[in-house]
Amino acid sequence: MEYLQQVANETNATQFKELTLKYINLLEGYALKVPEFQSQFEWINTEEKLTFETHLKNKLCVLDFFTYCCINCMHVLPDLHQLEERYPIQDGLAVIGVHSAKFQNEKLLVNILNAVLRYNINHAVVNDADAIHWNLLNIQCWPTFVVVSPQGKVLLYLVGEGHSEVLTKFVGVALEYYKAKDLISDHLLPIKLAKDTLNKETLKFPGKLSPSVDGKNIAISDTGNHQIILATNKGVLYKHIGNGQPGFKDGSFAECEFNSPQGLTWLNENVMFVADTENHAIRMIDLEHENVSTLTGTGVQGNDKEGGKKGVLQKISSPWDVLVANSPGSESSNDVKACIYIAMAGTHQIWCYFLEDATWLRKGSQEEDTCLRFAGSGNEENRNNSYPHKASFAQPSGFTVAIVKEQKHLYIADSESSSIRSLEIKSGSVKACVGGERDPTNLFAYGDIDGKGANAKLQHPLSVAFNPKDGFLYVADSYNHKIKFIDPVTMICTSLCGSGRAGYIDGSFTECEFNEPGDVKVHGNHLYVADTNNHKIRLIDLEKKQVSTLSLLQPDELDSPMKTMSVDSRKDLINIKVAKLFSFPCMKVNIKAGGTKIMLNLTFTDGLKFNADAESRVKISYVDEQNKDVLSTDSQKLGSVDNKCVVESHFPAAPSVYNMLMKVELLLYLCSEDQTCYMKQHLLNQPLIHEDNSNDIIQIKHQIST
Repeated sequence: MEYLQQVANETNATQFKELTLKYINLLEGYALKVPEFQSQFEWINTEEKLTFETHLKNKLCVLDFFTYCCINCMHVLPDLHQLEERYPIQDGLAVIGVHSAKFQNEKLLVNILNAVLRYNINHAVVNDADAIHWNLLNIQCWPTFVVVSPQGKVLLYLVGEGHSEVLTKFVGVALEYYKAKDLISDHLLPIKLAKDTLNKETLKFPGKLSPSVDGKNIAISDTGNHQIILATNKGVLYKHIGNGQPGFKDGSFAECEFNSPQGLTWLNENVMFVADTENHAIRMIDLEHENVSTLTGTGVQGNDKEGGKKGVLQKISSPWDVLVANSPGSESSNDVKACIYIAMAGTHQIWCYFLEDATWLRKGSQEEDTCLRFAGSGNEENRNNSYPHKASFAQPSGFTVAIVKEQKHLYIADSESSSIRSLEIKSGSVKACVGGERDPTNLFAYGDIDGKGANAKLQHPLSVAFNPKDGFLYVADSYNHKIKFIDPVTMICTSLCGSGRAGYIDGSFTECEFNEPGDVKVHGNHLYVADTNNHKIRLIDLEKKQVSTLSLLQPDELDSPMKTMSVDSRKDLINIKVAKLFSFPCMKVNIKAGGTKIMLNLTFTDGLKFNADAESRVKISYVDEQNKDVLSTDSQKLGSVDNKCVVESHFPAAPSVYNMLMKVELLLYLCSEDQTCYMKQHLLNQPLIHEDNSNDIIQIKHQIST
């Protein structure tokens, strides 16, 4: 600590080096020996379990103690990435992520793997699920860096974020010191990045979504691909915004760049706003002119907890969700779209960006383009208070507007306190709704319990949405892999659907499964869910009590006028009904290494035929019993004189693959004799069972009619 105090403000490189060398020399004799990683620990991004005795010997190591829910842990990842680029493994530096979970859900290796992929972590990560290493090194909070010498001695602890400069300088001096003593080796580590084994998905870790004002379209934050996707409510993709590379660039849809975007909100049918999380900015999408611009934020993380600057002069920190609504203090609905509320996860607050001059608390006012705090002290707590600046949040990650008992509220998914909170727009008063605990400093009061108020338990909820039709709040209870609903009057919370296990199963409310859903939105009698770790958009039918998957076709598969057609020009497209002539309870197929031939025999009624001006397409894919993709064919053109198409699909040497499900995705463009044109996207599922003596031709017959 004395060393850190001495070097904290030291800008002279020579003096910094002298202080650091003196510090290292003082530690040589009595520094703590780093404990060896336990043999039972599981690893990610490496082919072997690493040890200090072998792999990490003669390496300067930086141990990053983190948990993947923690926003502060996310903030230091760019610092580590820059450090690794500056000092690669062959230069003597090894960065190791030590994942020590806060939540029960975070102890599972598969969930940590998803986080490693989601946050593009490129160094080895070890799962310290039971906090063994955490306790042996007396770690107190996330994140904590521990620097270890090439001889396995603990040199330095850095607690929290904001130590990038000290860490980089210290590593540079230490590497030079130990190289001079011939204690640094240039050997490589058995790194094997998990991301290199990923199958390509249409979406990659979608974080948030938002139905358009008229409900005909849906905007999706394709977070892992750093893009915004626009699709019809039937799942036909018609536009993607952003070039797919992480960056901070305004401009046309093809040129602009986002960095892990999250929350979305529509101002009207032509304008939406984006919480561009890792760019620490709020972006505006103009659909009419196909342009993206920045409203506030600079692309660099800020630590301001008050705000008040205008536009891009104001630095902000990790905005996670956005919502257009009345301004704070308003008593009427005249300024219903005057303000963008921002769930500022990075500073644990709720902020406002003013779209126009509007009201403020206690009959005050704010000018257009001003961005400032509305509620939250900035302390990470679950503290309620009648005064908004004295209340505290813990990583607010989603919110919705609801009128309850004649008062308009923001209901907030406060993820780190595992609670849903309410914030009255008129007064700024913050109150408890469900989850959490009465002790505002206890952020470990989580679970999976239906009940009332604080007796109900959630686990890291990321989203809440109000349904005016039934008066309920719907919650994406992310780490419980469930969707729940709350009566905001009685404050009773009840599980709606999801088994409580991480998985991917469509079907009834009792059998369906999700995997860390990140968002839920209401449209009519349906809920849209961003099922983040399944890379899917799910659709919940509240009347039928069924969950299904919204099938999406990739933009490059739409080689037709649909790819560039505007929403308005597609109003004449009418969905056609698909009636199955019959379906097979069991399809017997001989799966061979040479491939299986699929024949689609489509019979059209009412004089329908393929539209010659728009290509109908088909995609065949196969999933195993765990609903994991085994093989996918490329999208192919569908259509000929006799309305038949034969698709060849080749398996790997596959006698070992016995039970699979074949998915046939159809995108049909059809015309009738009177030149009325139709479009239909449809998904057919057929179970396949391996039998050595069965015929290897699958015939699927469907009748298509208007």
